[in-house]
Amino acid sequence: MAASEVFLVCGHCGSATICQLKAGHTQGRTNRAGGRVVIYWQILECPICNGLILNQIREEPYDESEEQVLYPASKTPLTNLPVTIAKEYEATLKIRSINANACAVLARRTLEAIFIHEGATRGTLAEKIDSLIKSASIPPLLADIAHIGRRIGNLGAHFDIGEATNEDVAVMIDFLETILEYLYVIPAKVASVKARLDKTL
Repeated sequence: MAASEVFLVCGHCGSATICQLKAGHTQGRTNRAGGRVVIYWQILECPICNGLILNQIREEPYDESEEQVLYPASKTPLTNLPVTIAKEYEATLKIRSINANACAVLARRTLEAIFIHEGATRGTLAEKIDSLIKSASIPPLLADIAHIGRRIGNLGAHFDIGEATNEDVAVMIDFLETILEYLYVIPAKVASVKARLDKTL
């Protein structure tokens, strides 16, 4: 029988947490060898972001049960990040399920690492972001995303202006990953495809 609580990594928010069973369905089948196959489908709720997850458990005679998250699809890890930025980004994800304020602060720190890496070394984070717009190093939309992330980070850092929520953190990490993909992941993919095409065409 499938458990009412399942520990997994939520594909919505990335948190490793115990998810609660909200609904389930069981189906029995016969495999080609004539053995009984039982499949459990579970709808689970993440306690961090309240996202719903579809989990499948398949049990066959003489085999270990197989468990698979069918929805949401797991995210592909970000690649080609500069080492210093990857370190800050990984620290952000590790704290995500523990404390929203701390996660927002670490995500803001990751933003700052990105903009320093891109050559904006002077002034506040807001000034660093604006300096890259002026130099045309980033498009205005990316700067807007960075400014929103900066403001959420401020919520986590300053007690007197409020606090960051789990929803805020989900938005901030989503925006942070968009910036990372634009600056590091996509250019590396483009370079790889161009190099392959240059060899064959």
